[in-house]
Amino acid sequence: MDKSTLEECLILKEKPVKITGGGNHTLLLTESGSLYIAGEINGKRFEKFELIDARYGKIMDMTSGWDFGVMVNEYNELYVFGIGLNGELGLSEKVTSCDVLNPKFVIKFDHKIKKINSSLHNTVLILENGEVYGWGNNKKQQLLQHDLTKSNKIIWEPTRLFVTFSNLRFANCRDFIVYQFVNPETNETNKFELRGKDNFNILNGLNSKEHIIDMKPMWSSVHLLIVETETQSKKIRSLGNNSNCQLFPTSSNLDIKDYAIGSEHGLTLTADNKVLAWGWGEHGNCGTTQNENNVILNQLYNGIETVKGIYSGCSTSWVIVQI
Repeated sequence: MDKSTLEECLILKEKPVKITGGGNHTLLLTESGSLYIAGEINGKRFEKFELIDARYGKIMDMTSGWDFGVMVNEYNELYVFGIGLNGELGLSEKVTSCDVLNPKFVIKFDHKIKKINSSLHNTVLILENGEVYGWGNNKKQQLLQHDLTKSNKIIWEPTRLFVTFSNLRFANCRDFIVYQFVNPETNETNKFELRGKDNFNILNGLNSKEHIIDMKPMWSSVHLLIVETETQSKKIRSLGNNSNCQLFPTSSNLDIKDYAIGSEHGLTLTADNKVLAWGWGEHGNCGTTQNENNVILNQLYNGIETVKGIYSGCSTSWVIVQI
């Protein structure tokens, strides 16, 4: 049953550091490396958050797609679970299903995994040495250009993706991926590359002169966190599909502290401890509104407890408070 008001669902003795959501499941990672799961995935239903077996070592990072999850442990090993009819599991075309209670080993990297992110049916990661790997759905050539000599519309195993430049930040959307060059000394950016289907002319809308400090993906749009040169204040600028108010309103003058991006909606945390939602709120994920299909900065939280984190999944919203 959908909920349009925040409800307490878990109290932890340690801070959650990441929450991701798939079609009907949610993963929660704590600072000690414990991974919890709730919801339904591959036929398994978890009515409340349950701990995934610790035999896989300390979990350093994780990500969720529509019906699958990926875990990264302290040894730079990848484990997966769920359903992967489009190569989402990275286990070859012979393995398209894996029990969430018994994740399967995929690959071990020689370098630390710097960032990993899944979209609807694929996953991309970047290593500390700058190498980029991906697997899963490639039907829009968002991972690799189509090979005329063989079918690679699905990338069944982790494959090196050769990008034009290193020191990357990336946004993995449904039909495209935006890569951004980041100067490691100044954090300034001046190059962008888009692979896949650019239906919304996103690449031409990216400004190399802006001081971008973060870039996050919805399924069909990209959302930049920018620092204003004169005031040093933060603002959000969005590019892409706006059929359901997915783009952050340009008229907003909020003092932004943090932001989170889900499948087709977003959250922002303001300096005065308020959480607001925008975008497509068809499942109550943007709170109680008059028009759930087009939400523009609806207040989701205004409590007395200090907000320590905000996260968005597939039509889900999460607010972490200190009690």
